Amino acid sequence: MTLYRKYRPQTFSEITGQRHVSITLQTEVETKNIAHAYLFCGPRGIGKTSTARIFAKAVNCLQPKKGEPCTVCENCVAIQEGRALDLIEIDGASNRRIEEARDLRENVRFLPSKFPYKVYIIDEVHMLTTESFNALLKTLEEPPKHAIFILATTEVNKLPKTIISRCQRFDFSRASIEDLVSRLQFISQKEGREVSVPSLKRIARAGGGSMRDAEGILGKIFSMSEKKITEDIVDIVLPRQAVEHITKVLSALFQHQAREALMAFEGAMEEGVDADDFLKDTIEIARKLLLLKSTGPKGLPVLIDVDIENEGEMLKLAELVSEKRIITVLDRFIIAQSRLKLVDIPQLPVEMAIVELAQGEK
Repeated sequence: MTLYRKYRPQTFSEITGQRHVSITLQTEVETKNIAHAYLFCGPRGIGKTSTARIFAKAVNCLQPKKGEPCTVCENCVAIQEGRALDLIEIDGASNRRIEEARDLRENVRFLPSKFPYKVYIIDEVHMLTTESFNALLKTLEEPPKHAIFILATTEVNKLPKTIISRCQRFDFSRASIEDLVSRLQFISQKEGREVSVPSLKRIARAGGGSMRDAEGILGKIFSMSEKKITEDIVDIVLPRQAVEHITKVLSALFQHQAREALMAFEGAMEEGVDADDFLKDTIEIARKLLLLKSTGPKGLPVLIDVDIENEGEMLKLAELVSEKRIITVLDRFIIAQSRLKLVDIPQLPVEMAIVELAQGEK
């Protein structure tokens, strides 16, 4: 079993980095001020579906405590074990047809088999067809008192405004490095593993604010050692070499040296660094440089969680370039990132960006 499934949060207090959402939902459960439809928006892997399941438990819990599900009553256990008939989870990506939306509309009228509420969780709801949205809208316009809808999406901009307006909306945010490290420490202790805080920070950064991704990386690392996790083991899963190449690429670009920048990039490719990962890390480091230039060295610890071993390396890079130039570099690499899937040679968009940036304004 993956760590994400094994340690899936079972109460609102266990959700990482979404305190604003948890507090509001707990209050609604405690005061019995339950809406008929909720919209959970945000990037993948940050707890939208887990929060939806916890909310389904809380509204159906036989003995809730301050809005939290007890996790031990018959209803809570049924949901946790995946055998609750009144919790219906629907994948919007694979249930897009109008017939399925109509079936939902017909079935929602029936009373719950056991729980006080019948809860529908529709994941990736933005994948529904226009016809399916219209059928869903009719249900949301005249919802039965016993039904609660929770719509989850990573692309809220694709939802019709008529759907959004009938839901209570919650925007989920990416978890902070601190929150991720805290959660990863908890899991490591539960698993009886020794992992240093610097290593956990590297894992958290690589997770990109996604709890699911960070736990997935931690699981890979755990599979390579029984107890103590050394830096060498972490290096196998999260190679450091890419950072060296990135700083060389940026340094060369800031000095308009196309040949040196291309050689540094090719060096990263030869060591097996993925072009997409290279771009993600380059964009992140350039972002940190921009913040450093804007705030000065004193702002470094506050705004920037530096993952380059030597902080002085960042300061040296910052001295070579203006804020305007960093923004240009960021903009060009973001464009390159969007083009990766359009070509058969993944390094081509990066090479084009490097040449164009090296020939830019001096």
